[in-house]
Amino acid sequence: MRQFSFRPTDAFKPSLPGVRRHGADSGKSLGRLLKQISRLRRRHRRSYGDPSGNGFDRKQLCIVKVRYGHGATSLRAHLSYIQRKGAGKDGERPRLFGGSDRSELTTAEPSRVRHYRIVVSPEAPEQFPLSVLAKKLVQRIERDTGYSLSWVSTIHENTEHNHIHLVISGQDKNGREVAFSRKYISSQMREHTRDILTEALGDRRPVPEAMRLAKEIQANRFTSLDEIIRTAGGTIGLASSKSIRASTTPEKAEAAVARLKFLVQVGLASREGTEYRVSPRWEESLAVSRRFTSYLEAARQLKFTPQSMLQLYSPDRDGRIVGRLSAVGLIDELSTNNYLLIETINGQAFYVPLYRKPRGIKVGDSIALMKISRQDSREIPSTSRKMPSASTNSMSLLDIRFAKMPEEKLRAEVERLGKNRSGFGLHLQ
Repeated sequence: MRQFSFRPTDAFKPSLPGVRRHGADSGKSLGRLLKQISRLRRRHRRSYGDPSGNGFDRKQLCIVKVRYGHGATSLRAHLSYIQRKGAGKDGERPRLFGGSDRSELTTAEPSRVRHYRIVVSPEAPEQFPLSVLAKKLVQRIERDTGYSLSWVSTIHENTEHNHIHLVISGQDKNGREVAFSRKYISSQMREHTRDILTEALGDRRPVPEAMRLAKEIQANRFTSLDEIIRTAGGTIGLASSKSIRASTTPEKAEAAVARLKFLVQVGLASREGTEYRVSPRWEESLAVSRRFTSYLEAARQLKFTPQSMLQLYSPDRDGRIVGRLSAVGLIDELSTNNYLLIETINGQAFYVPLYRKPRGIKVGDSIALMKISRQDSREIPSTSRKMPSASTNSMSLLDIRFAKMPEEKLRAEVERLGKNRSGFGLHLQ
C-alpha cells in the first residue's frame, strides 16, 4: 500500500479571488477572507429577486432621503410646501404633528443654522401607521445623539405611495446646533426605520416572482428584464420575441416583451417589424431615471427632439447651451427641487436638475444656460440603494446661472450655426 505524508505547510488554506496570501500572517489573511465573504453576501443580497430566500434581505424595506436648507425663510417655504392643500388624505391639507409647533420651529431658527428635510417612504406604508414611524424614528435619533430635537412632520397621501415629510431644526431645544455625520445620514437613519418596521411587522417575505416581474415592466430603472433584453439584443441592440424566449423562461420572456413595449412608449426603443431596437442611450437613461424619477416623463414633453435624444446636462461636458425652455417640473414626487427641459438650436435636448427654484423664466422662453465651474455640494445623497453611474454625467443637483435671450439674439445664434445644425432641435418660424 502506498504511503502518504503531509508537511505542516500542506495545510488547507482557503482563498477567494482578490484576497492575497501573506505567508505566515494567517490572522490578516483570515480577516481579509471574512471581509471578502461579507462583500459577496451583500452583493448577492442586492441581486435581482432571489425567491429561494438564501440571499433575500428579510428586513422590511424603507427609503430615506435627506436634504437640508438654511435660514428661517427657506424653512417657512418648505413647511408651506409640505402642508399644501391637496397633499393630504382626500385632497385635504395634511395635519402637522411633532415635538414642536410650526411657530416654535421657525422662530427658533437662526439665519445661519441649517434644517434637515427628511422623506421616509416604506415599501408597504399601509401596513404600519406612518405617524408612529416618524415619532419612533425621532426617538431613536435622540437616543443616538443626545439631542432634544425640535421637529414637525406631515404625511402625504396624494401619490401612489404614501410617505412622511419630517423636518428637524438645526438647533435643538437646549440651544445646541444639530449636526449629523454623512455616515449617519446615509445608513443609520434608514436602518432605524427598517428596524422599527421589522420589529412591528416581522420579517419581510420574498416577493412572488410573478408580482416582481409585473412591477419591473414599467419601472423607471434598470431591471432584471432589461438584463434579458440586453442579452437578447446583443451588440446591435436588436431584440425579438424569439431571441428573448430562447434566452430565458416563458414567464420572464413574456414580461421582457411587455417591458420592450414600455420602452417604446417612453422613447427608449423602437419597433422594426417583429423586432425591437433599443436606443443607444437606453441604459444611461434608465440609470438617470432612477436618480431623477421625472426624467422619462420629461422626455415625453419634448416638442422638437426625439425622446431617445434626451440627456442629463453635464456642465463639464456640455458647457454653455442655448435653446428654448420646453418644460419645468419637480424632480420627483418627494422633492421640492425643479428641473428644466431645454431643447437647443443644434439638435440636442437636456434635462437640467436644479438646486434652486428657477425664477424669472417660463415655458416657451429662449434661454442661455451658462457653464459653471463646480457642482453644488449642498445636497445630501439619498440613502436608498446605491445607483449605477450614468457615463460621465453628474447625478447631483446643479446651482447654475441662466438668462433669458431675446428672440433676435436666438436667431443670430441659429444663423451662426448655419449648415452645422442637425435636422433635429429647435426650429424658429
